[in-house]
Amino acid sequence: MKVIKSSIHFVFFMNLLILLSTAGNLFSQNEDIPAFNKLRTPVSPAFVLLGIEPVSVERPNSPSSLALSVLNSSFISLPKNFAMEFSPYWLIQHPTLTWRSDVSRNMSESITRTTTFSVATGELGSQNDSVTGLAVGLRTSLFSGKINDSNQIKLKKLEDVLGKESSIFSRFQVRITKELDSAYKKDLEKAKENPKEQERLTLLYGINQGNLNKDIHESKEYQDSLKNFQSKFSELKNLSVSREGFFLDFALGGVWGFKNAIYDSSHFERVGMWLTPSYNGNNLSTVGLARFFHYDKKSINDIFDAGGRLIWADGKYAFSGEFLGRFYLGENKPENQYRWSFIFDYEVSNGVWANVSFGKDFSSSSKGSLIAIAGLNFNFNKERYVLK
Repeated sequence: MKVIKSSIHFVFFMNLLILLSTAGNLFSQNEDIPAFNKLRTPVSPAFVLLGIEPVSVERPNSPSSLALSVLNSSFISLPKNFAMEFSPYWLIQHPTLTWRSDVSRNMSESITRTTTFSVATGELGSQNDSVTGLAVGLRTSLFSGKINDSNQIKLKKLEDVLGKESSIFSRFQVRITKELDSAYKKDLEKAKENPKEQERLTLLYGINQGNLNKDIHESKEYQDSLKNFQSKFSELKNLSVSREGFFLDFALGGVWGFKNAIYDSSHFERVGMWLTPSYNGNNLSTVGLARFFHYDKKSINDIFDAGGRLIWADGKYAFSGEFLGRFYLGENKPENQYRWSFIFDYEVSNGVWANVSFGKDFSSSSKGSLIAIAGLNFNFNKERYVLK
């Protein structure tokens, strides 16, 4: 009977999550892309495994090549919780990858291009019984949406602008080369009775040919010819690709504890795995979560979490609220618990995000159940696509 009830709970929540994740399609009409939707690695799965997450229900996104995160729940001390996450695929240059070949992805392409590995450390336990936690995690998207229409239009414009710039340069190159050749032939004709002068003219011609590209770029005439395209290019050159549509993330990992930071005291604590379905719209995104934790100690009940999050993003900021239910499994299990929180994210500068969370954790009567966490997330990226 308990197994049947757990199955009913699971089916109910998975249906609820899928309903939430598809509802966002109604709110994705705005063409301006919020910074929150661009290349940005969410809170590391390793932080989630340590239980010090500012956000439980994290929105899937296109991962950064490398991301560093710092979280702090005390505003009078230096942070002690750090995480690093990296994407093997995007750390390597792909000289043949065009944006058109990445508009949509099959499952194998999605897994390859979204898989990240993370490691995090955090302070667990209490001051009298300090435990340093070390977590490793993996995250991947089985489905990762598509490059949105607004980005596709801008990428085509960028290619058009770059093509016109190249065309302008080619015209200058052809014209000036003809002028150099013509002048060189005339000078040679005049100096046909003077071999030394012909040798000097030939050497000078070679120098002028070698400096041709540089001279064109520095010429006022060429710079003036480019002014018509500068406004278009300036609005497109910092384009950061955003994906929207249906996402399905899968993550897993494990946690080891080190009592009083002593290596020989290491012990395995828990393993976790979860699914995150979502619909990432332009301004509004809906995200669901189904998560399972298994503890190594038989005295600790395994846990199943399920819930959702609603995110509104615009410009450089995002507001969101989440609600999560926790269901204990096994014999002598505690009563079910609930977590809620409000989160504010702000892009301080390009690739640097600040976030603040406030709310109630699962066990409202225990120490640390007040969620008051501030963090910084640093994202590092390189150009990803070849523009034709």
